[in-house]
Amino acid sequence: MAKVLRRPELWHYLLLAAGGLFIAVCARHQWFFFDEWAFLVPSGPTNLLAPHVGHWSTGPMLLTHALQGMFGLRSYAPYVGLAIAIHLGIAHLLWRILRRVGVQEWVAVALAFFFTVLGAGAQNILWGFQIGFMGAILLGLGALLVVDVAEPRRPALADAGFVVLSVTSLAFAGTALPLLAAAAVLAWRRRGWRRAALLIAPSVVIYAAWYLYAATAFVQAPAGRAETVEQLLTAVPQYAATMFVDALQAITPIPLFGIVLFTVVLLVVAARFTALWRTRPLALATTLAAVAFALLTGFSRVNLGIPEAGAGRYVYYMVALMLPVLGVAATAAFRRRALLPALAVLAIAAAAVYNAGLLRVDSLEQASREQGSRAIISAAAAVLSDPALTVAPDAQPEPQYAPDLTAEDLRILLDEGQFVPGPYTPDDYETARKNLQR
Repeated sequence: MAKVLRRPELWHYLLLAAGGLFIAVCARHQWFFFDEWAFLVPSGPTNLLAPHVGHWSTGPMLLTHALQGMFGLRSYAPYVGLAIAIHLGIAHLLWRILRRVGVQEWVAVALAFFFTVLGAGAQNILWGFQIGFMGAILLGLGALLVVDVAEPRRPALADAGFVVLSVTSLAFAGTALPLLAAAAVLAWRRRGWRRAALLIAPSVVIYAAWYLYAATAFVQAPAGRAETVEQLLTAVPQYAATMFVDALQAITPIPLFGIVLFTVVLLVVAARFTALWRTRPLALATTLAAVAFALLTGFSRVNLGIPEAGAGRYVYYMVALMLPVLGVAATAAFRRRALLPALAVLAIAAAAVYNAGLLRVDSLEQASREQGSRAIISAAAAVLSDPALTVAPDAQPEPQYAPDLTAEDLRILLDEGQFVPGPYTPDDYETARKNLQR
């Protein structure tokens, strides 16, 4: 038994399960919020190829509709439960990547657990809508692992698996694009440029076809996109650098930690670029994907303001993709020093505890906001049932946190039994009445 308990992989699975249980407890009071309503309302998009905020979103649309068909809106648990499951899948794949690139086994366990309770990225973990954002990461990481084999035992099966993963990831969100670009680079390193081109071609062709269709069939207003050459050369790189620094700073309360660790990452990649390319290309590929994501996000969001670069969803993505190179750097630094791996594990564990606290605090803040929204919508149901009040079909019961929900949508959800009103206060009723009778 003692020998079994000394196995790092066993502790990885135990900590993954414990982290998942902790997240589930934190998330037990979450509820539907903002973008989720775009897929949930009866008046929502019926075209599964319709973009959502510029993203190809067929995957999350189908999953959301499936959950709604089974559970309605009576409980949020299935929706946030799916998000948690996808998050745990990402944490597990990151552990596999850390081991694949040679990270010391206990350091890999600690880093994977740290990511499991990444409170700095709670915006993704606790919000059911982020199954699209995270689903693309999960499938993209899976594609990277599949292609990081020079000579697979079953080449045809491996190639087919890569194509399925890569195409499906694109149908979840544009967050897959940097990962697939990294996969193309990795395939070039592992199998040569001709094989890499053949592997990535289906994804390129299918995504290009969807993009051209979406651009012509749907009107998408640019949301903060860079507009001048000056912005491309200065503001976008600044935005991207800020994403790196803010992501690393968000994971710890230590002042200036973000800029110090960002500098370390730059130095490690610059000093060991050739060695990484030769012996650990997977770690280099994920780092390059982080760079590509930061630059693409900077291009599309720079006019929304630099503070947006530190949003929790971006912290999540950047930390996930920097984890392998950070693990490689830690392993290389500690290789000849017997006690330092243990110290590294303790430091990572401290960061995990800090992030678990962040996750708990964020869950309470989100729940307060979301339960307040639920109460107003429940009160709106009572307003709609009052025959003395006239309400326009397109009136919004809760425009702040449920902007896609109309009075007519709410009537349909009530008639179909999908939404069961909860408790509300007289103030909630008055707010709902004012919203519906503006």
